[in-house]
Amino acid sequence: MDTLRNRTLQQLQELQEDSQEIQRLALESPEVQELQLEREMALASNRSLAEQNLEFREPLESGRSRLSQKYLELRELAGKCRQQREKLEGFSAALKPRALLELLQVESQRVEEESEEMAEKFLEGALPLETFLEQFSGLRRLSHLRRVRVEKLQEIVRKSEGSQESGRDSQPPPAPPAPAEPSQPFPPGSPAFPLPYSPAPALPAGPTAHGALPAAPFPPSPAIPPHGASSQGFPYSGGFPWSPSRAPPVPSASPAAPRAGYSPYIPPPGAGRPQCPYPTQPPLPNFPIPAQAPYPGAPPPFGYPPAPSPSRPAWPG
Repeated sequence: MDTLRNRTLQQLQELQEDSQEIQRLALESPEVQELQLEREMALASNRSLAEQNLEFREPLESGRSRLSQKYLELRELAGKCRQQREKLEGFSAALKPRALLELLQVESQRVEEESEEMAEKFLEGALPLETFLEQFSGLRRLSHLRRVRVEKLQEIVRKSEGSQESGRDSQPPPAPPAPAEPSQPFPPGSPAFPLPYSPAPALPAGPTAHGALPAAPFPPSPAIPPHGASSQGFPYSGGFPWSPSRAPPVPSASPAAPRAGYSPYIPPPGAGRPQCPYPTQPPLPNFPIPAQAPYPGAPPPFGYPPAPSPSRPAWPG
């Protein structure tokens, strides 16, 4: 652009008509020179990379051929391995203790039948003595050997099956269920639950307690009368304390004074006699009870029968 700035209008018109001059000016511009330099540098780097790739061409092709060869060998080995595995499975199925036992039993039975047939032929006279002695002894020996092997193999199979069953039985039992969470106690301020029955059937139900009950003092104990006074108030008949002749105490005519600290219970009018909440039982029959002596009497003299005991009342019914 600097070269075109100093030219006149006539020179610019002439330059416009001259295409070769325009092309020369374009090639001589610095922008085109930089692009040309970059192009040459890119071509040179591509050329060097191509030469390096050509150097790796031969080992790459040889490695590819070896890989294809190894792949073919691998396929052959896989086929052989598959065949050998099938043979091994067949051998293992045939060499199992149970299968061996069955085969050995069949062969032992076959040898036993052959020896019996040979003995029958010898008895019929169709087999000479020398041939019978040579073949029969070998067959019987083989039959006995196979019979012993069958017994040993049966024992081995039985032991193996028993060990498998014991291992199956010795498995640990299932874990017990987790214990339930303990119940939380009731808080002290929770309301009390009413009882389904009344402690005293004849008394009305009192108020339900809520929360903690206040502490109450113990009532004073009543004065205990002396032993003499009690013995005077309640006379007893003579006899031992365990004697059934002891009479019940005589009730006094006046009502008993209430104890100190307790208020007497007076049923409301019209309430009548309170009913017992439990079933009643019939009273025992009354029968006279003979009085016993307060002290045992002297023993009867030697040689005399004992005195007859007083007649006891018979139990009715």
